[in-house]
Amino acid sequence: LLADPEHTLQQVVGAVVVDPLLTAAVLRIANSASHARPGRTTSLASAVQRIGEKELSRLALATGLSSQTSAAGPLLEVRRE
Repeated sequence: LLADPEHTLQQVVGAVVVDPLLTAAVLRIANSASHARPGRTTSLASAVQRIGEKELSRLALATGLSSQTSAAGPLLEVRRE
């Protein structure tokens, strides 16, 4: 989605909101000291704008990998080593 130059904020938010772990991570990072502006944000759209697409891509990858390594399957064995 982010590779499409015609994507909208609403499309990005729609993709993020279906993943509770990613949603929480985006809000946590957007309100962290490195991204915070005056006042906390509880709006996912505002949080996505604060962190930017590059950071959002990193968070999506990290969140996806994290959930995969904690689930049963081949990555679980890698985590145990």
